[in-house]
Amino acid sequence: MQIRQIITLSLTTLFLMSIYISYDASGQSTSTLNQAIHDHSDVQGGEDAHNLSKQSTQMYTCSMHPQVRLSDPDAKCPICGMALIPVADNEPDNNSESDSTSSERRITLSSQAVALLDIEVTPVIRAPAVINIDLVGKIDYDETRLTYITAWFGGRLDRLFVDYTGTPVRKGDHLAEIYSPAVFTAQEELLQALRVQKAASSVTNLQVKRTNQLLLKAARDKLRLWGLSPEQINKIEQRGTASERVTLYALNSGVVVNKNANQGSYVETGTRIYTIADLSQLWLNLSAYESDLAWLRYGQTVSFSVQAIPGREFTGTIAFISPVLNEASRTVQVRVNVPNTERILKPGMLASAEINATTSSAGRVIDPDLADKYICPMHPEEVSNEADNCSVCGMPLVSAESLGYTSIQEFETTLPLLIPRSSVLLTGRRAVVYVSVPGQSRPTFEGREIILGPRAGEQYIVESGLQEDDLVVTSGNFSIDSALQIQAKPSMMSPEGGGSLPGHGGMDHGDMQMISQNVDMQAEDTHTDHGSQIQFNPETIPIEKGINKLINQYLAMSKALADDDLTQAEKNVKDSQEQLQELSKLIARTDDESVENSDLAMSKIIQQHTDQIAKQCDVMAQADDIESLREHFAPYSTQMIKLVRAMPSGSRDVDINLAFCPMARDFTGAHWLQAGKNIRNPYFGASMLTCGEIQDIQKNDQEAGR
Repeated sequence: MQIRQIITLSLTTLFLMSIYISYDASGQSTSTLNQAIHDHSDVQGGEDAHNLSKQSTQMYTCSMHPQVRLSDPDAKCPICGMALIPVADNEPDNNSESDSTSSERRITLSSQAVALLDIEVTPVIRAPAVINIDLVGKIDYDETRLTYITAWFGGRLDRLFVDYTGTPVRKGDHLAEIYSPAVFTAQEELLQALRVQKAASSVTNLQVKRTNQLLLKAARDKLRLWGLSPEQINKIEQRGTASERVTLYALNSGVVVNKNANQGSYVETGTRIYTIADLSQLWLNLSAYESDLAWLRYGQTVSFSVQAIPGREFTGTIAFISPVLNEASRTVQVRVNVPNTERILKPGMLASAEINATTSSAGRVIDPDLADKYICPMHPEEVSNEADNCSVCGMPLVSAESLGYTSIQEFETTLPLLIPRSSVLLTGRRAVVYVSVPGQSRPTFEGREIILGPRAGEQYIVESGLQEDDLVVTSGNFSIDSALQIQAKPSMMSPEGGGSLPGHGGMDHGDMQMISQNVDMQAEDTHTDHGSQIQFNPETIPIEKGINKLINQYLAMSKALADDDLTQAEKNVKDSQEQLQELSKLIARTDDESVENSDLAMSKIIQQHTDQIAKQCDVMAQADDIESLREHFAPYSTQMIKLVRAMPSGSRDVDINLAFCPMARDFTGAHWLQAGKNIRNPYFGASMLTCGEIQDIQKNDQEAGR
């Protein structure tokens, strides 16, 4: 990611530099980037300022590190080694009457620069903000339309007429027959009460008649409370005999979604036998993030689709927003009532939903279908123009404003300010836009920090920092920001100015001092050896040749990384591993033979070096891309530099140079060895091929590290 940022910003810088070598509208060649961007020769008083600038000393800076200021035009950046460019005079437009803070954030461009940077502006508007909220969820049964068939008395299920789930039933359909001794006894009591009443029909005693009537009523009520319908009770009375079995009937139409008992099983009072669901209306349970809750309202219309029915859009109404947040998922459950008269939606289907909320600047939601109306708090489909009662449940209707909606009159007076999404440069904590400054003789743009509200599609709501009809830059704003960064002015990543381009750490003098300390540590590490200097003799010539071969493979690896050639670099790593194994065999052979003590000690010194090199080489062999290979190339180079420094200079086959890049490894700096004095940086490759400097490989630690 670091290198991608460097590449992107380098290309931007090169594009901006191309402006200053082009010709302006009058056909005269401009000498610098800043002259092309900040040419004020046609502004009143500009000629005097230009002459004053000529008299002052021209300073030069680095396009990658604008804190660098040098007077020598031929000098190189001490940080990255890049050529320097002139520092612009940055004279403000004399027509500008803004304060100094605004001037620091301003940049004036020529008409040609505006065309080359493809700068476009869009006015800030005041209009309704439509926020699209995308949600996901699952269709489920409407719990208010579930019917449970239970045993109202204990007994045995002798027959099940509906013996599998999914069976559609209508209200009044028979479902099961149950045998219950208690119900049989209750039927006999009913029949006995009827007989007594008939036998006492001729009795004139009113007290006796009243008692018989109460007994008959109690017998009927007992059966009724056990779930027998009036029709069933009448049949028992007409038949005159008790039935051993009682039939259970469906109380509502729907689909049997659960069968909880089997034929022949015994049930107790309250045992659930069937669950019947009315699928003419379903629930859609959605999960809404807490950041979306500000735009959700009871009664809003939700549109959604399901994968099983592509191309078809369904709608529903929000009937419930949970008052409790799920702490695990950080979401809130939102329930939507969905009509399903066609029965094509199935419980369990996954749905993708969208809610369009139109908001005002105060964060209030407007719905034209509900504005200034009254809604039932239990049934959101019940909407009325009058404060009446709900036709379903009889509850009093409440005003839409009490549920978080705004009136039409209030909404029209509180429209929010909107700007295009592309006009905003976000840093995570700050939002920056560039505004065209009116009344200037040349195209002038000013950076402003603004406070954003929520995002509304391809627009942002502006809380403060802009006014209606301000012209914000929607194309080319990043190029303007890069130009300000080159001039060390306040910009997106450097609000106080004086910083560097993103991805380069925004280094100040303290950062440069830290890099210098890291460089010293790196140089000290590369000078640490494992003992005395290596001295070759005729007995160790094979080892000397083997070490030179290893060095040549290292130099080839460094060149491959500088050329961004991963395949060749991986081959060099493999060749180096094989060569290290050959060296190990040669050193072991020296240990086994009868050699002088000095040669034996020398071979052990070489073995210590090659052991460390082999460890780093094995790590490099595990790299799966060029970035990780470059990351491991730094410690590998450290060990190779130690070996080369320990060798006599006359024993090397090629002229080896020590190079250093302060920007490598996230500005901690890194050394490497290369053939020749033209810098070829293996840590950045083509993106920053010449970044670095040649150092004397034989200098002391302090000299080599700076």
